[in-house]
Amino acid sequence: MIYYENSNKIKLNLDEWPVVVEDITTLFGKEWKHEATENVNANRKKLERFYRTGASKKITLQVYADTKAEFDEMLDRLNEITDIDIIEQKPGKLWVGDYYLECFITELDPKDYDDIFYTVDVDATIEAFTPYWINKSTYTFHSYGIASNYNKRYPGRYPYRYANGLTSNYLVNPNYTPSNFQMIIYGPVVNPQIAVGINTYLVNIVLEEGEYLLIDSRNKTITKFLKNGEKVNAYHNRQKGKEFFEKIRTGRQMVQWTGKFDFDITVIEERSIPKWKAVL
Repeated sequence: MIYYENSNKIKLNLDEWPVVVEDITTLFGKEWKHEATENVNANRKKLERFYRTGASKKITLQVYADTKAEFDEMLDRLNEITDIDIIEQKPGKLWVGDYYLECFITELDPKDYDDIFYTVDVDATIEAFTPYWINKSTYTFHSYGIASNYNKRYPGRYPYRYANGLTSNYLVNPNYTPSNFQMIIYGPVVNPQIAVGINTYLVNIVLEEGEYLLIDSRNKTITKFLKNGEKVNAYHNRQKGKEFFEKIRTGRQMVQWTGKFDFDITVIEERSIPKWKAVL
């Protein structure tokens, strides 16, 4: 399935009547830029780094209608759904299967209008300032020993308890590289510590019942949410002397904690292009 979801959560399908992407393969391209230093004496260049600061894509939308009124309504809707993101400067999401690209649709250029069959082609420009296609997998860990994947709960799967007093279970990072994550820790708990694979995340903080802590490795933030909804910056409560926001390694990773509090871990899979099997 291919659809656009604007910043107000309004969706527009792009793979079925009345709006269809003409050639979906244009969504699957990628481009890495690079910096290199010339070494004249060695007759070669020395690679410094590869990087991307954004992504720009061109697609053609084919719009169909049975009547002139339906045609006019569809083009107006297409403009309004995409324009609100520009006005509010909040990106929408272009979804391809289970993957989405945070982006803006900055250009809509109609052409080849047929006033007999009420069809038109619209060339669209997609601008993404974060050039990654994202898929999220959420794992939930309960103090009473139930683990779940993708927010589906499976009672009866009890974690193991080791001699060090920690409770253990697993999650899977399906990506081919280490991935960013979001971790939500629910109170009550004092100084929660969670180990994922070889990484340990310890925050020296007190969470009361009804409070929770959000750790975001992508934005490198730690935020405490109070019962009344107030947000408190808890960045300086993190464990010092290490790279606290270390990404989760690829593959199956052991998750260990005291077993006395609840938490969620969302693995954020970031890819240059969505998986081909997503829609093809």
